[in-house]
Amino acid sequence: MKNSNLTISILIIFLISFFMINGNVQANNVNFYGGISLNQLKLEEVNNITDNYGSEKIEFGVGFFGGVDYRIYDNVFIGSELDYIESNWETILGSIKGNSIGALGTLAYKFPIEMMNLKFKSGLGLYFSKIESNLNEIENGQNNGFGYKLGMDGDIKLNENTNINIRGMYRGNNVEVSNVNLDYSGFEFNTGITYKF
Repeated sequence: MKNSNLTISILIIFLISFFMINGNVQANNVNFYGGISLNQLKLEEVNNITDNYGSEKIEFGVGFFGGVDYRIYDNVFIGSELDYIESNWETILGSIKGNSIGALGTLAYKFPIEMMNLKFKSGLGLYFSKIESNLNEIENGQNNGFGYKLGMDGDIKLNENTNINIRGMYRGNNVEVSNVNLDYSGFEFNTGITYKF
């Protein structure tokens, strides 16, 4: 059922994006973007358990993101984004794997600064989190919960259509999975590519 919820949410977000993009699109109104993220993580509950089994505490992790923005007014954009984070603990009893996939609707405001493309960006949606464990203290499971992102988004121009994208965001994503909180909340630094139509 939870896998179905994830599939349905992703389909809805990308159908909305598809119709936004295919309905009277004007030049420079659509941005596709994607890249890699370095994430601060608040996995204290899992870290405290795995520490007893020889695992190092995980405070940072790598993830991936991608999405689309559509300009609805001069400086206002709406869109959708997928956000992926993972964490792996190596213990004397084997590995523990956690991950979270977010399907977010986004809203952004572009500051009217001619010399640079700088936006305040926010997102709200569902995060689908999962943990696989071979420890008795942590049960296998998956669950979903609401989450959000807030931060700044800037572009460095490469050519007429392509930019390097740099973002600093805060993610709120704390989902109770089985008997532990899988808390992927924290600051993130993102870099990637933006392509404008």
